[in-house]
This record gives sequence, structure tokens and C-alpha cells, in this order.
Amino acid sequence: MTDPVYPYLLTGFVDILNEMRTGRLTPASIELFRSLSRPLPESKIQAAELYPLRRDVETSNISRLNALNGDAREFAARDTGDSKKVESCIAPKQLRLKPGAQVMLLKNLDSSLVNGSLGVVAGFAGSGRFTTKKAIRQCLMQNRNRMSGEDTTEDDINTILDLKLPIVEFTNGREIAIEMDSWSIELPGIPPSKKKKKKVTIVLSSLSLSLSVCLCVCVC
Repeated sequence: MTDPVYPYLLTGFVDILNEMRTGRLTPASIELFRSLSRPLPESKIQAAELYPLRRDVETSNISRLNALNGDAREFAARDTGDSKKVESCIAPKQLRLKPGAQVMLLKNLDSSLVNGSLGVVAGFAGSGRFTTKKAIRQCLMQNRNRMSGEDTTEDDINTILDLKLPIVEFTNGREIAIEMDSWSIELPGIPPSKKKKKKVTIVLSSLSLSLSVCLCVCVC
């Protein structure tokens, strides 16, 4: 059974968000936010930072990444179709990660790993604790076969190792190998066989967020 939604409470929250968007918070809204100030439980996850512009997000993410030890790995998207349409996709064109980098899922994987789930990069396939095929298998999604419709093969494991894909430890304790996924954009007026323009990329984002992007963020 889901919790009831109270429209009048939602309306008040939307009003506050609009005040934030325009940079004109009322004294009452400021006091409400201050009343929520409290010590957060210890966690590997730091609070997300919100910025109005994407360039500010990128600057913050670069700063956070540079503060971490270790070598960075870069994952680039493979795009097809209208470049302007592809650029509107929420998934980043390039994503640089290091062990310890905080990330957020951009797609639902299952009932406990959803859009907005937070985690930390535990490492990359082919290095550290994740060098063996057995270790990679243990990090695959439990429902992977059902989602893809095909059994996991040795080639699948080898691809994960060859691409050195990230292994993420989420706040619920699960360590998951994050595989490449595709994003499709439906183009009106085009036959179904040609409608989908794909952007193949990692379904992760760095933790700093743009206010122009609607994402779910949780604090654990």
C-alpha cells in the first residue's frame, strides 16, 4: 500500500522550488530549510550539490574527481542520429571516474536500484578485487538474464573485463557491475523501424546535479 499524497503539501513544496529557481526565497521558506538542519549519519556518500547551470556542475565534478587518489578512467558514449536530439539526453557524453567517486544511477535497474540511487565506485573490472570472471559474475545484476532475454555468456564477462567497466557499491550494500545501456529518442513522423536514435553509454552520472534536470536524490 502506498502512502497517500496530499496535494496541498505538494503545492507548497512546488512553490518553494519555484522560489529557489528564481533566486527569491521568502523568509518563511528560508526558515523552513533551516529547521531541517541536523547532523547526518556517517556515510561514504557526501551530500549532493545542486547548481543552476551545467557548466557549474561540470566544474564541481572535476574538482571532486581531482581530489581523489588513483587513475581516472573515461567512458565515452556512442551516439547515432540527430546530434541536437542526442545532446538533450540526460546521460553524459563523457564520464570520468576514479575509485571512490560518488555516482548516481540514471535508470531503474530493479526495485532497489532505481533512478537516483547513490553509490561509490568500488573499482573497475580487471583490477583490484575484480580481476577474475568469478568476481565479475558476483557483481552482475541478479535479473540480468531476464532483462536481456539471453543467458550471460563468457563473451559478456570478457566484454566487461575488456572495457574495464565500473563496479559500484550502492548505499544498500550491493556491488554491481555497471554495463553499457542504450537510450532511445522517439522522433515523430518517422516510420517505427527508424524511430529510435540510440545513445549507448554508462547509466551513471557524477553526483553534482543540475537543477534543470529532474532527478530523484536520496540521503541515506
